[in-house]
Amino acid sequence: MKKIKGFKKKKGFTLVELIAVIVVIVILAAIALPRIGDMQSAAGDAQSKASQATLSEAVERAIVEGQLSSGNFSSVTSVLTQNSPVTLVPYALSTDLNGASITVGTYPAFTVTVARQTYATAK
Repeated sequence: MKKIKGFKKKKGFTLVELIAVIVVIVILAAIALPRIGDMQSAAGDAQSKASQATLSEAVERAIVEGQLSSGNFSSVTSVLTQNSPVTLVPYALSTDLNGASITVGTYPAFTVTVARQTYATAK
């Protein structure tokens, strides 16, 4: 290429190149943002299922250890926060009971329902 006197070759990106990069970034963001919302929803579902399993195991352990009987089965939540005589730790933490309800059936039947966890995006 022949050099022309008085003109210097400019270094940098052209406007077309910059616009192309911006378009690619916008397309990637449009693909990624809905998936982030789906991931938050899936994480809330997984956390709810894990809490439900934890509480179900805690009730079953309290029944096996004799701390829950047909006489006090209606006070499941108060028994679960008490210490297990075997492990000396509570059957369930009060944070596990947050947003959960335990419906008592005919002893030893019970149902654990946990509210679906939701996440708000930080601003």
